[in-house]
Amino acid sequence: MRSLPHRFTLLLCVLLHIVALSDVAEAAVTFTPTNVVQLSLYQMAQLRFTSNLLVGEPPIRVGDSFYFIIDAGNSTNCSEGGGGGATNNFTVASADADGYTGLASITVRSTVFTVGSKYVICYVSDKGAVLVRRDGSSGNDTLQVWPAIYSTLQLQPGSVAGGQGPVNLTMQESSQEGRPVNQGFLGGLQAPFLIPCGGNAVVNCTAPDSLAEVCASLIFSGIPLGNLRGIGTPNVTGSFTAPYVPNADGYAVCVPVCYSSSGGCGATANISYTVVVTAENPVAGFVVKLDEANPSVYTVTPTAPQAHEHGYMLLTGTNLSERDEIRVIREDSRCTSGAASLLPNLELGDVTVVNATTVNVTFLAKELISSPQRGRVCY
Repeated sequence: MRSLPHRFTLLLCVLLHIVALSDVAEAAVTFTPTNVVQLSLYQMAQLRFTSNLLVGEPPIRVGDSFYFIIDAGNSTNCSEGGGGGATNNFTVASADADGYTGLASITVRSTVFTVGSKYVICYVSDKGAVLVRRDGSSGNDTLQVWPAIYSTLQLQPGSVAGGQGPVNLTMQESSQEGRPVNQGFLGGLQAPFLIPCGGNAVVNCTAPDSLAEVCASLIFSGIPLGNLRGIGTPNVTGSFTAPYVPNADGYAVCVPVCYSSSGGCGATANISYTVVVTAENPVAGFVVKLDEANPSVYTVTPTAPQAHEHGYMLLTGTNLSERDEIRVIREDSRCTSGAASLLPNLELGDVTVVNATTVNVTFLAKELISSPQRGRVCY
């Protein structure tokens, strides 16, 4: 009889241990979007996978693959040989050493996702395939797909020539119930920018499925929009100066996206990118076309003017007028700024029309200078 309390204690410990394990067993492999609320077409998104190794769930490892399937409730089929082809095949990019968590990035392609559908994930590791649902703490165990975030863009002025600026570009968000207003405009690298279509980058701007990935890879080489206005509203306007020699195939518009104004979208997360598509044809990217510079070329006579020497410039273009104005500024200045003249004593004459495509401007540097000066002509 003396051993009963001891046996009772052991039995109680075993029962408590079983109860504790049963509480843990309710969990399984789940995923959580880190930088989006739901998925929107032509947007990059980051997912965090979490596995409960204590109940035998597979560890999260770099290189594990997964694919999306439309949620069919209890009849949802997940298998190692399933999937939706090459574009519906994603991999885990990073994971902790123990395999409890991992991160992966996806692009919401129209070839994989259908607007209005709800998706779960089939996760494939060396231990087989397992159906993975969204962490239920959000009140929803699936990912829903919404239309593209941006399908309206306005350029002001409507026709822009090379070298012209400032040019205002306004991006308008498409209305979607439940989708927060984009808070991704934090300036610097988190500002909208233009990327050239075609060319050496071979960017197909008319097929936006892969453009978001291109945006993420070209954040240092695009044309950024500055002086952002309307941040925190559905309509954000930024300004840029058109390249003097614009890309002949035009430009796609890349937009950083975040549901929270906090750093890292309110968590440790990659910034998401999307592109502006056309409302008339949502499967085509919006291509910004810029005209050639006007005037396109100029010549100076004499070719190496000296101080106290009269000279003139001939500028060639279209629709040039005597009402036009010209400035000559320092080489490192911009025509869009209030830059000072190349020389404080440089005197420019009025614009004079020579013929339908040419105008003439005289100039004179009235004082001697100590070294050669190079400038930029602003028209």
